[in-house]
Amino acid sequence: ATTVGEYAEQGYLKEAVVNFLALLGWSPGDEREIFTLDELVDTFSVEGLSSRDTVFDEKKLLWLNGEHIRRKTPAELLPAAVAEWTEAGYLPEDATDVDRQTLLQIVELLQPRVEKLDDFRLTDYFFKDPDTYDDAALKKHWKTDTVERMTALIGRLEKLEGFSERDVEGAVRTIAGESGLSASKFIHPTRLMLCGVGHGPGLFELMEVLGRETSLRRMRRGLEVLSPETQLT
Repeated sequence: ATTVGEYAEQGYLKEAVVNFLALLGWSPGDEREIFTLDELVDTFSVEGLSSRDTVFDEKKLLWLNGEHIRRKTPAELLPAAVAEWTEAGYLPEDATDVDRQTLLQIVELLQPRVEKLDDFRLTDYFFKDPDTYDDAALKKHWKTDTVERMTALIGRLEKLEGFSERDVEGAVRTIAGESGLSASKFIHPTRLMLCGVGHGPGLFELMEVLGRETSLRRMRRGLEVLSPETQLT
C-alpha cells in the first residue's frame, strides 16, 4: 500500500497506523510500543528522536493493528465487523433483524484471532452451512472410525437439556472419557462438520453461538457427506 486510504481498505485501524508511524524515528525511552493518540501526545519528547535510518516493517504494523483491535470492546468492533460481513454478503444490507447479542458473541469469539478488520470475512461458517470441507483437515481428522464416534456424540448432544458452552464441553469430554480417547478425537471432526475447516475459535463456545439446531443439523449432514470409505485411514 502507498496511501493511508489503502491501509484503511485493507482493514487497518487509524490508531494503529498513527501508532506505527509515530515509532518510525522516535522512541519513548522504555519498552512500550502500543499507544493511543493521547498517550503519544503525553509521552512525546524531542529527546526520543533518532538519527538512524528507519525501517517500514509491515509485519510490525500488522502486529500493532491486532493489538489495537484487542484493546477495543466487542461493542466498539461490532460496526466494523457488520460492515465486513455485509460487504461479503453474509448479512443483508439492512441487518436490523439479526440478533445483536449473537453478533456481539461472534465478535468476542473472533477478537483474539483477528489482525485486520477484513479477517472478519474469513468466518462465513457463522452465517451459512459449509458446502465444502477442507482436504487437509479431512485427511488428518476423518478416519474410518470417525462416523461411529460422531454418531455417538450426536446422540449425546441431542439429550442435553441446555446447549451452553459448559453443557457441550461436558458432553464431549464425558463421552471421550467413556471411550478411552482424547477429547481431540471428537473436537476436530466436529469442527470440520460445523465449519468445513480445521481452525477457528474454541469449539464449545462456537457451538453455543451456533445453537443446538444448527450444530446438530450440520453434524448430521457431515455424516452423510463425509463417507469414511473415501477417506484415508
